[in-house]
Amino acid sequence: MENEDHNAFTPLLLAVSKGHVEIVQLLADQNANLFAQEKNGKTAVYLCAEGNRLEMLRAILAKKQAAPMIDVPNIYGNTPLHAASKQGHLEIVKLLLENGADLLVKNEREGLAFHYAAKLGRLHIVRLFLRKSPGMVSELDEDGNSAIHLAASNGHQNVTDLLLKYGAAVDSRNSSRWTPLDCAAANGHKSCARFLLENGSPVDPRDVSNQARARPKESVKGRLQFSFSLDEDDSEVTEDDDMGPYTRDSQNWNKNHPLMLMGWQWQCGAVGIFLAWLNLLLFLRRIPTLGLFVLMFTVIIGTFIKFFAVFFLFIFAFAFGFYILLSNHAQFNSLGNSLMKTSVMTMGELDFDALFNTQFESNTYESLIFFDGITYALFVGFLIVMTLVIMNLLVGLAVDDIKGVQNQAVVKRVAMQEEAQSDDELHQIQRRMNLMDQKLADLQVSQNGVMNSLSHIITNLRHISCGRSPSSATELEAISVRRGSLLTVTNDHTSGLVRRA
Repeated sequence: MENEDHNAFTPLLLAVSKGHVEIVQLLADQNANLFAQEKNGKTAVYLCAEGNRLEMLRAILAKKQAAPMIDVPNIYGNTPLHAASKQGHLEIVKLLLENGADLLVKNEREGLAFHYAAKLGRLHIVRLFLRKSPGMVSELDEDGNSAIHLAASNGHQNVTDLLLKYGAAVDSRNSSRWTPLDCAAANGHKSCARFLLENGSPVDPRDVSNQARARPKESVKGRLQFSFSLDEDDSEVTEDDDMGPYTRDSQNWNKNHPLMLMGWQWQCGAVGIFLAWLNLLLFLRRIPTLGLFVLMFTVIIGTFIKFFAVFFLFIFAFAFGFYILLSNHAQFNSLGNSLMKTSVMTMGELDFDALFNTQFESNTYESLIFFDGITYALFVGFLIVMTLVIMNLLVGLAVDDIKGVQNQAVVKRVAMQEEAQSDDELHQIQRRMNLMDQKLADLQVSQNGVMNSLSHIITNLRHISCGRSPSSATELEAISVRRGSLLTVTNDHTSGLVRRA
């Protein structure tokens, strides 16, 4: 029942597109996949809305599991409500709204179903939408157009009249700075333009700051004729290539701008904090009471990394199997999610009820299991291999090696302590040597000063003694003896300092 043709149409989608109500009812009763989508993303509900198949849509929406399908978009973001509004199927729109369709869902161009109805002149559908949600009259699409811009652009005077009655601004501007009158005039809709003028649309509207245009519109021909600066020798041939605004719409951000691409800063911050705490853990190795456990942890991590090559192959095997069998479940809808979920299940978070029993309660597409036998068999194999065999093997490796790890950790801790102590002693010796060099330098300076002073004194005494008695010569000899004694004492003191160093 789920075979697809080259356009991804299943039997159910083909029956819907051809309008065979009985076949659709039969396939739905046989649990055909109501969530199937063709290559453009259209579901059975979308095809019914697009083709105005009211009875068929009622039959499908009567199924409980079809409720989430009512707002499922196609690849362009259009929902069944967009399709029905575009085609003008009023009864389909009513049925969709009765079953909870969202009025405010926008497509990839930020367009509402309401915008389609206004653009194509679906007066009754526009009136229905406004009764449900009057505030929609001011909703804008990607180009800044409200419903009145779209209606005026296509000359739908009756829709424009209705929108004005619900409070649409007759002088509102889109991203191109066009008012509804501009839109009607540009597309040649004379009657609609006259109607807007009769309802207060300004002929020369001001901008939002209530000021007229700052400069007139330009044309290449006019600038060439009246730009007298071209006759001057120093006239610039080209204008400066200054970067202008990315868009006229101030709310339309350029997501590729560097200022919008700084998410890596937060990621670097997270990695930095993580590594900082790991660095603190490595510093704890030198603490006697804690360092033993840190070293034991690093050794066990090394053993696990060696075993991880075998362990990861089992993870891959079961992850691929679950991805193929349970791809409709959110936990396994991609290979990355399947790998992550399988790894978490290995730790004991099996979540059996959410995987296998939810289908009996909600019966939604995300909870169904299409291949019961092989899925249960793979799950039981996972229980035996991963949670029993592999995990017990890891525990056995840890228990068997724990004594050797402890001895190795003690040796490494002692080695690190000796290394730290050696580094500290080397630093102390270096500091003492530097201090001794400074003292020797100071002593040398002091010795030179004493020698110079004594030489100066002796010289002066010799000059004085030239005209004195022999007793003066005796005094001079005594001073020389004292000088020799002082030099001897100084040299002895210096030798003692060197020996102590």
